Amino acid sequence: MPAEEIVDLSVGTEKISGYLAYPEGEGPFPGVVVIHEIFGLNDNIKDIARRFADEGYAAFAIDLFAGRNRTICMFRFMGQIMANPLNNGSIRNLKQALTYLGQQPKVDAEHLGAIGFCMGGSFAIAWACSDTRLKAIAPFYGMNPRPLEAVARSCPVVGSYPGEDFTAKPARNWMPR
Repeated sequence: MPAEEIVDLSVGTEKISGYLAYPEGEGPFPGVVVIHEIFGLNDNIKDIARRFADEGYAAFAIDLFAGRNRTICMFRFMGQIMANPLNNGSIRNLKQALTYLGQQPKVDAEHLGAIGFCMGGSFAIAWACSDTRLKAIAPFYGMNPRPLEAVARSCPVVGSYPGEDFTAKPARNWMPR
């Protein structure tokens, strides 16, 4: 059974919350930041973090809505993705979450990655374009940032998309067949 805890921390004026799950044992363990979709840090996302812990990863499921109104956050996120997809407040929060995870004594800071779902997948892709600490990402149906060429700088990506999903359309010609 993985160890788990709710985490609340302050980084400057920002407050970050999330759910941290560790595997059994001493570590160090590779780490993964789990980025939720529009439904927030719910039981499903916590379960995903626990399943990563069961497989030997320390998993930090960040709550991008922590202490805020979800509707207002969604408008802000969509504006950020459209106006400045590669450098915005959400990306800064994700970088802070990765710093926190990498500083944990049981975590191997040289082996960190991220997984995101829908909105979280979009953030994972954009984040990977500018943070070399990420060694791999796994977006599920995330949108690709503009300019698309920015993704070429990112770490290895294992993306999961439905066949006709519009979010993957701009990158289809880059995908192996």
